[in-house]
Amino acid sequence: MVDAAAARHADVGATVQEMFARRNALVLALLQTAKEAGELRSDAEPEVVFDQLAGALYYRLLVTGQPIDTAYVHRLVTSALTGAAPSTRGAGETMTHAQLPTRVAETETPSASPRRRRRLLAVLSGLLAVLAGYTLWTNIRPVTLTASTEIDATPDQVWRVLTDFATYPRWNPFMTSAQVTSSGGVLAKGARMRIHLHDAGGDMTFTPEVLTARPGRELRWLGKAGPGWIADGEHRFRIEQLGPHRVRLTQSERFTGVAVPFIEGQLKSNTLPQFSAMNKALAQRATG
Repeated sequence: MVDAAAARHADVGATVQEMFARRNALVLALLQTAKEAGELRSDAEPEVVFDQLAGALYYRLLVTGQPIDTAYVHRLVTSALTGAAPSTRGAGETMTHAQLPTRVAETETPSASPRRRRRLLAVLSGLLAVLAGYTLWTNIRPVTLTASTEIDATPDQVWRVLTDFATYPRWNPFMTSAQVTSSGGVLAKGARMRIHLHDAGGDMTFTPEVLTARPGRELRWLGKAGPGWIADGEHRFRIEQLGPHRVRLTQSERFTGVAVPFIEGQLKSNTLPQFSAMNKALAQRATG
């Protein structure tokens, strides 16, 4: 669901990029100053050096899951700056394998300012910590949309309507079509779906993975926009029996990712009303 919202609003990506651009500006300025002072090679590109730092950070954060502590950030920054430092070797000279261990010593230059390098290291370390902290914060502070309705029907009746995807175009104002696209077309954990959505922001198609499919009780899937740190949406339908012929249907979605704070208002104003509209339409169909 959130991947649909993010894709429909091009300003989301632009806003995220602008936010990080402002944070990066100080680091890039320091790298440029260090380059002009001879502390980095004349052909060193501040943007590339920063990309190396941020890329390594996000690789740990999103792929390996290894910890990002102060010691790691210090080693990362030191390694990147050492690689971009000027060499005392002559132009066109190359190093043999045996000479490689002396590389760090050769990159130190008398003109380098220890104070500036310490400041650069501190600022870079601080910025990378902020980037990691922001990403983690957006993933532990989810935005949740919830809408419930009570229906005079049995859990099985509600489940049949909910999972009769072929009839969605006839009655569903929110999910105007849905189908299981995995081999065999069976609605089960791990299955892939293709769903068309409609809300005040427009129409969108997304392909979530089913996480839970318990007949008469719960249907849950996960949709993603790019890597998990951008935007994830876990959509859930829960059916609770209240009496012999009465249930509560709760439709909810839990959003996490760096783009979510920028689309929270749009999700609540455009998407949440469609949760209620779908619940109402499903109730009418189940009792009709």
